[in-house]
Amino acid sequence: MSVIPRRVTRAECRQPRPRGSRIVAVVAGMSLTCSQTVHAQEFDARVKLFSAVASLPDTDIQRAQTGSPAIDGSADLRLMFSGQGENFSYELHHTTLLISGDSFFDSGIRELGFDQVTLDDNSRSLDLSWELHDGARHQFAHRIDRAAITFQGQKTSLTVGRDALSWGNGKVFNPMDLFSPFAPTTLDRDFKPGDDLVRLDRLLDGGDDVQAVAVLRRDRDGHRNIESASYGTRWHMLLDDREVDLVLGRHRDETIVGLSYRVPLQGAMLSTDWLATDAKNDGGWALSGVVSVDYSLELAGRSAYVFAEYYRNGFGIEDDVINLAQMPEALVTRLSAGEVFGLMKHYLSVGFTYQWHPLITQTLVGITNLHDDSSLWQTSISIDPSDNQRLDFGMTLTTGGIGEEYGTIDIPMLSVVERATTGGTDRVFLRWVYYW
Repeated sequence: MSVIPRRVTRAECRQPRPRGSRIVAVVAGMSLTCSQTVHAQEFDARVKLFSAVASLPDTDIQRAQTGSPAIDGSADLRLMFSGQGENFSYELHHTTLLISGDSFFDSGIRELGFDQVTLDDNSRSLDLSWELHDGARHQFAHRIDRAAITFQGQKTSLTVGRDALSWGNGKVFNPMDLFSPFAPTTLDRDFKPGDDLVRLDRLLDGGDDVQAVAVLRRDRDGHRNIESASYGTRWHMLLDDREVDLVLGRHRDETIVGLSYRVPLQGAMLSTDWLATDAKNDGGWALSGVVSVDYSLELAGRSAYVFAEYYRNGFGIEDDVINLAQMPEALVTRLSAGEVFGLMKHYLSVGFTYQWHPLITQTLVGITNLHDDSSLWQTSISIDPSDNQRLDFGMTLTTGGIGEEYGTIDIPMLSVVERATTGGTDRVFLRWVYYW
């Protein structure tokens, strides 16, 4: 049986489970494993197939090379090994990935990720990826995405190795998540990419917990140094029905200070995350944050979920027309590292999920740039034909004019091409996942 992390309570963790079952719980900000497995060792596997077809604008730089529509696809096999001892647990995930398609033409512009796969470990401390074959339109590789051991005490746990780490509560944008975050439009969020880290969790009396973490990386030249690493502490507090996180640390040689706050509000949940970054070489302190409200309800006898989120990108620009040749260095650095997914400063996102049938769910998410009113809309329908497989299909549509973020943006280049742009692309996609 495959294991998918979800939020549960300590009481649920203690409830009897079917033989061989296992749930991974997140309680008070700490990752706990309900140790009711009959077997100390466990093996799971997942196969994922993904395909997307994109309609490219007439002036798109990729269209000049590959034509339109552009077709891309990927295949992913993940083998998952885990084990539980009296005072320790371990996790090992091996992935084999094949990606192919027209988008191998590299425009040098990072777009929002739809199938966000990790093929190399160029920035991670350990290089645990191996290329099997590389061609003009495909890449075939395998890598270790998880390789961590956790030593568990009564109130303390220590994790060493490659594991996933997430901070923050953002719905679409998550400025407090500095560790391999998902792009806003990423479809496959079953497994967050792992990072090389050391993590110490301590559960305090009263339910609070403290987490200290160091994420180790290499710089562009392949050298391991403290300036490329991230390290800090998060204190998670429970105040009656409220939750508060305080964050203090260093990220890529910059001081970070963060605050998260979650509180119930008339049946809804109000969440806000704010992260201040002391980017000394890029103009001083930058403040990024989100404020979101989400609500679960019953509509026509079916489950529904809605949310709205405001996002402030502290590194974004506020120009009337986007000029890629004049982007601030701090913004370009974070776009290249996959830590920021917006060019401008203010965004509004809305989302709606509806269960048409116990096995069929539809999700709609819209992102609007509040500077130029351009927008991106993505809808997907998920079908669960059985307990161990899922089929997703849908589309992404963009609206915007020339020089607007979700429209077409001119690419500065020395070329005989009269005009080259990026963005303004509409897509349809299909994803199939099978667990065993």
